[in-house]
Amino acid sequence: MPINRENHMTDAATPDDRRTRTRRRIVAVLGGAGLAVTLLAIAFVFATSASASRVAANAQALHWANATSGSAAIARAATAQALVFGIDHELGVASADARDTAIGEAATNLNAVETWARNADSLTDGDLRDQVAPALALLDQFIDAGRQTIDHIASGEVGEANITYSTVVEDTYAASTTDLLAIQESISARIDTTERIAGVMGMVTQILATLLIPAAALVAYFILARRQ
Repeated sequence: MPINRENHMTDAATPDDRRTRTRRRIVAVLGGAGLAVTLLAIAFVFATSASASRVAANAQALHWANATSGSAAIARAATAQALVFGIDHELGVASADARDTAIGEAATNLNAVETWARNADSLTDGDLRDQVAPALALLDQFIDAGRQTIDHIASGEVGEANITYSTVVEDTYAASTTDLLAIQESISARIDTTERIAGVMGMVTQILATLLIPAAALVAYFILARRQ
């Protein structure tokens, strides 16, 4: 049976051709692996950035909770002081100016609580906004009761002021403080978790960027040099 020498010569591959194809395959494999590692490193960079953003948002929320709780404590003390000066004024042992100054300080501090409470709108986490809603409702009651207390004091109705303060102001302050404390603990736990995740992602990203990508390039170079 005759042999088609032309086809046989065309199909046959020389050693150089085989080496060339092998090198191309190796380059393709290593190039794909290098690209995959690079894309993975980029993904980790973006993930780390997102984690850092969450840490910043949680830190802002924790600052809000701390400041709101602190301002409520100051407002409570100022309202109690105004009540004391109101009673002393009725007993004739404190001047009207001293009483009015105490009332003004209480009003200023109650306004500060209201300002911090309104700043809850700046919280970016939807779950956190839902969590602070009960505390905000209690703070609204606390502020209203505090203002009613100082209005009674200014009108000389210290008995009514004492009742409002002893019941509504104290009760809503205690309840709101409990809620704010729970919020602070929740946010602190979130920050700890997010920081741990961000730390792990940062370490992996550093490893990918400083070791694996250069290592892949070196391996590719040595394999190609050896083949040549």
